[in-house]
Amino acid sequence: MSRGTKPRIRRGLWIALAAVIAVLVLGIGAIQIFGNDMGEPCADSYSCKGFLLGGAECVDIDGDSFCTRYCDSNDDCPDGWSCRGATPTVLTVKTSTTDEVCMPDKRR
Repeated sequence: MSRGTKPRIRRGLWIALAAVIAVLVLGIGAIQIFGNDMGEPCADSYSCKGFLLGGAECVDIDGDSFCTRYCDSNDDCPDGWSCRGATPTVLTVKTSTTDEVCMPDKRR
């Protein structure tokens, strides 16, 4: 390998690394903007709009999974929803963590 090719290889690696980072950032951003809204069905928390930044979660109640968000009281939830304990689902695996999330008073 001659001295003239080393900088090109390094530059190529940096460009590839920058491209991978850009794809990850755009993908995460797309989930934040275009993910499922609160109350919509979900496979896991990553499919819910605002998962990383907005406190959104996917919960499974009796086989019915839907997007919701964390809460401290009923005042944090929209009309027809109340703040109750549930177990989030991450990457299609139900976690053992139970936390307070907005839950619909009645499921459709």
